[in-house]
Amino acid sequence: MNHVILHKDLLIGEGNKRFCFQHPDDKEKCIKVKKTKHGLQENFIDWFYYGSLNLKKKEVPCLVRCHGLVCTNLGYGVVFDRVLDENGVASYVLNEFLTQKKEVITYEGLLAMVKDLEMICLEKSIAVVEPNEKNIMVKKQFSGFSFVLVDGVGGRGKLSLKVFMYVIFPWYARKKTKKQFDIFKDKIKYLNKKIY
Repeated sequence: MNHVILHKDLLIGEGNKRFCFQHPDDKEKCIKVKKTKHGLQENFIDWFYYGSLNLKKKEVPCLVRCHGLVCTNLGYGVVFDRVLDENGVASYVLNEFLTQKKEVITYEGLLAMVKDLEMICLEKSIAVVEPNEKNIMVKKQFSGFSFVLVDGVGGRGKLSLKVFMYVIFPWYARKKTKKQFDIFKDKIKYLNKKIY
């Protein structure tokens, strides 16, 4: 396994449990490394869950692509594609997209995009455990916008039996996804009032 050196100039994002760095050798990839002990667990969850999707040959356009584990100076990391707009510029996280009003989007349009994302995940039996405005990026294309999930897939916190069940039992993954998206769709009403 190659050893990748990460430094603060490469930091492009920070979540509750992990840091996200631009890959020093490939600007179209990023590496998530632990910020807390649970961050390392989430890296292994990502590695396992996305690896299972690869084994099943599941192509899911609304999921960021995972390239596996890498050893870094900050511990083990998981390599993902970066979400880039069609012009090559980094896409915005949904929260930034809405609060900074990068484009005008109606509540109805936002809700329709969330429902489209949910439908794809349900059709592909993807376990979305935390759909929220910080785990979704808005990819701008010449034909319009699309949502890409960059986190909150397959499990959270620590590696548990649930993660394995999401892989083995598609109905269980769909059940979790449906429940979480119902919560997120209710939250969108609040986001809409807060922003507009």
